[in-house]
Amino acid sequence: FNFYYLADPKDKVPKYVGVTFKELSIRLSCHISEAKRKNPVRKNKRVVWIRRLLKEDCQPIIILFASHQFDDEDLKGIEFLEGEYITRFKALGAELLNGFSKGMCSFNRRHTEETKRRISKANSGRRLTLQTRERIRQGARRVSKQPETKVNRRMGQLGRIHPEEELLLRSRSRREKTLFQELSLAGKNRRMVLFKKRLSQLSTEYTWKRPKRGPSESLAFEDLGLSQKCRRLQKFRRRVLSLI
Repeated sequence: FNFYYLADPKDKVPKYVGVTFKELSIRLSCHISEAKRKNPVRKNKRVVWIRRLLKEDCQPIIILFASHQFDDEDLKGIEFLEGEYITRFKALGAELLNGFSKGMCSFNRRHTEETKRRISKANSGRRLTLQTRERIRQGARRVSKQPETKVNRRMGQLGRIHPEEELLLRSRSRREKTLFQELSLAGKNRRMVLFKKRLSQLSTEYTWKRPKRGPSESLAFEDLGLSQKCRRLQKFRRRVLSLI
């Protein structure tokens, strides 16, 4: 885990102490993205400070000052060491913007049921704009096309044992998708199939000898005169158009 601090680009004075397991450039981008949001998840002194820097066409600098090895489950050790660093920086006279002096890292933290209900109530009814949806779609397509992403996803799925319930849901989803595609294709082809079937019936009807018709109706198309052929073609055309 990397322990870092954010500093003002003008005087290089530390303003915020944090810890991350990501690269420092990615963590800095997360801080800046959070400050750019209209409704940030946590609107605190750090967000206000970064917004002020962005308005001045500058951004904070991130500096690594320590690295330690921890297990992902050793949250207390990470929080304790982060709090120790915050205390040391404040003892040296740094006016930090951290909300808690003991450090409050959020690794593997889970929301309580009450917090989940409040978040759900606050997000209910919210709709993304078309620009936001398009940006998310383009970002997802850009990431999924990268060769490294495809390899990482594939390696992440190798050897994975799926629960029986998940396998049943996947099988059911595939069957429903196949059935939906077949029904859609049948719906598109149904009109064409009926049209061809009726057309074949009409073409055979005109070669049969039909009772109670004139003498020309009982003749084959090749044996008719020119005017009789025109009349029969016009009648055939009207019947075909009635099917469309």
